Amino acid sequence: MNTKQKIVLSAVIIIVLMGLFPPWRAYTPPGLSNVPSMSLFAGYSLLVWPPGKDHPGLFGQHSKYEHTAYAFGSVRIDGMTLLVQWAIVAIAAWGLAYAFGGKGKDKSGT
Repeated sequence: MNTKQKIVLSAVIIIVLMGLFPPWRAYTPPGLSNVPSMSLFAGYSLLVWPPGKDHPGLFGQHSKYEHTAYAFGSVRIDGMTLLVQWAIVAIAAWGLAYAFGGKGKDKSGT
Protein backbone atom coordinates (compact mmCIF):
# COMPACT_ATOMS: atom_id res chain seq x y z
CA MET A 1 0.00 0.00 0.00
CA ASN A 2 1.54 3.30 -1.04
CA THR A 3 1.46 6.59 0.86
CA LYS A 4 -1.53 8.04 -0.99
CA GLN A 5 -3.59 4.93 -0.32
CA LYS A 6 -2.72 5.01 3.38
CA ILE A 7 -3.72 8.66 3.62
CA VAL A 8 -7.02 8.10 1.80
CA LEU A 9 -7.80 5.01 3.89
CA SER A 10 -7.06 6.93 7.09
CA ALA A 11 -9.33 9.78 5.98
CA VAL A 12 -12.15 7.37 5.13
CA ILE A 13 -11.86 5.69 8.54
CA ILE A 14 -11.91 9.08 10.31
CA ILE A 15 -14.96 10.23 8.31
CA VAL A 16 -16.82 7.00 9.09
CA LEU A 17 -16.05 7.38 12.80
CA MET A 18 -17.23 11.00 12.68
CA GLY A 19 -20.48 9.74 11.16
CA LEU A 20 -20.88 7.15 13.91
CA PHE A 21 -20.27 9.73 16.66
CA PRO A 22 -21.79 12.94 15.26
CA PRO A 23 -22.16 16.29 17.02
CA TRP A 24 -25.61 16.89 18.52
CA ARG A 25 -27.54 20.08 19.19
CA ALA A 26 -30.36 20.55 21.66
CA TYR A 27 -33.22 22.85 20.67
CA THR A 28 -35.63 24.55 23.00
CA PRO A 29 -39.16 25.03 21.71
CA PRO A 30 -40.29 28.58 20.86
CA GLY A 31 -41.97 30.43 23.68
CA LEU A 32 -40.12 28.60 26.47
CA SER A 33 -38.42 31.82 27.47
CA ASN A 34 -38.25 35.35 26.14
CA VAL A 35 -35.99 33.99 23.35
CA PRO A 36 -37.92 32.58 20.34
CA SER A 37 -35.81 29.42 20.16
CA MET A 38 -32.39 28.42 21.41
CA SER A 39 -29.89 26.00 19.95
CA LEU A 40 -27.23 24.57 22.26
CA PHE A 41 -24.32 22.20 21.69
CA ALA A 42 -25.22 18.87 23.30
CA GLY A 43 -21.95 16.99 22.73
CA TYR A 44 -20.85 14.00 20.67
CA SER A 45 -22.62 10.70 21.02
CA LEU A 46 -23.18 7.41 19.23
CA LEU A 47 -25.48 7.80 16.23
CA VAL A 48 -28.18 5.51 17.66
CA TRP A 49 -27.87 6.84 21.24
CA PRO A 50 -28.35 10.63 21.30
CA PRO A 51 -27.31 12.57 24.39
CA GLY A 52 -30.00 13.30 26.92
CA LYS A 53 -30.81 13.07 30.59
CA ASP A 54 -29.97 9.38 30.74
CA HIS A 55 -26.92 9.61 28.49
CA PRO A 56 -24.60 12.63 28.77
CA GLY A 57 -22.62 11.98 25.59
CA LEU A 58 -19.03 10.96 25.05
CA PHE A 59 -16.64 11.53 27.95
CA GLY A 60 -19.55 12.57 30.18
CA GLN A 61 -19.79 16.16 28.93
CA HIS A 62 -22.95 18.09 29.62
CA SER A 63 -24.23 21.33 28.20
CA LYS A 64 -24.48 24.03 30.82
CA TYR A 65 -28.07 24.58 29.63
CA GLU A 66 -29.06 20.91 29.77
CA HIS A 67 -31.88 21.53 32.24
CA THR A 68 -33.57 23.73 29.61
CA ALA A 69 -32.65 21.98 26.38
CA TYR A 70 -32.97 18.35 27.42
CA ALA A 71 -36.05 18.77 29.58
CA PHE A 72 -38.14 20.82 27.16
CA GLY A 73 -36.65 20.45 23.70
CA SER A 74 -35.39 18.01 21.16
CA VAL A 75 -31.89 16.79 20.42
CA ARG A 76 -30.82 16.48 16.78
CA ILE A 77 -27.64 15.86 14.83
CA ASP A 78 -25.79 19.08 14.03
CA GLY A 79 -25.52 18.44 10.30
CA MET A 80 -23.67 21.64 9.41
CA THR A 81 -20.91 21.01 11.95
CA LEU A 82 -20.61 17.41 10.77
CA LEU A 83 -20.31 18.51 7.12
CA VAL A 84 -17.64 21.07 8.04
CA GLN A 85 -15.69 18.40 9.95
CA TRP A 86 -15.91 16.01 6.99
CA ALA A 87 -14.77 18.76 4.62
CA ILE A 88 -11.78 19.60 6.82
CA VAL A 89 -10.70 15.94 6.93
CA ALA A 90 -11.17 15.55 3.16
CA ILE A 91 -9.19 18.72 2.38
CA ALA A 92 -6.43 17.75 4.82
CA ALA A 93 -6.22 14.25 3.31
CA TRP A 94 -6.08 15.69 -0.20
CA GLY A 95 -3.31 18.09 0.86
CA LEU A 96 -1.31 15.34 2.56
CA ALA A 97 -1.73 12.98 -0.37
CA TYR A 98 -0.60 15.72 -2.74
CA ALA A 99 2.36 16.71 -0.57
CA PHE A 100 3.62 13.26 0.41
CA GLY A 101 2.25 11.07 -2.33
CA GLY A 102 4.57 12.08 -5.11
CA LYS A 103 4.38 10.40 -8.46
CA GLY A 104 5.29 6.98 -7.11
CA LYS A 105 8.41 5.34 -8.43
CA ASP A 106 8.54 1.98 -10.11
CA LYS A 107 9.75 -0.51 -7.47
CA SER A 108 11.22 -2.88 -10.06
CA GLY A 109 14.14 -0.51 -10.52
CA THR A 110 13.84 -0.36 -14.29
